[in-house]
Amino acid sequence: MGSYNQRFPYRCQNGHEGSLAVWLVVDGEEQPDLLRRAGEGELTPPRCPECGAETGIGGQLSLLVFRPGQRPEILFGSATPQDGDRVRQQAPRDPPRALS
Repeated sequence: MGSYNQRFPYRCQNGHEGSLAVWLVVDGEEQPDLLRRAGEGELTPPRCPECGAETGIGGQLSLLVFRPGQRPEILFGSATPQDGDRVRQQAPRDPPRALS
């Protein structure tokens, strides 16, 4: 799959500004350290490298995580609160059943 980040301009609440690489896809097999950081909540929301405050990066920030050999293998998360309703509408009505 491959991990992927994109640079976004930011200005934090403390006035620091610059360009920050934000991870959008994490391949846990390719970069297990990123998988650990994603699991510990270190990747979202994006934080200022100077002071640790939220960067205020807006837009449709989402994180796709691939965890080979684990269930589920693919996880999706959105840092945009208004996406919650859309995601719930697209979710399956019945939970998946294990195959025998």
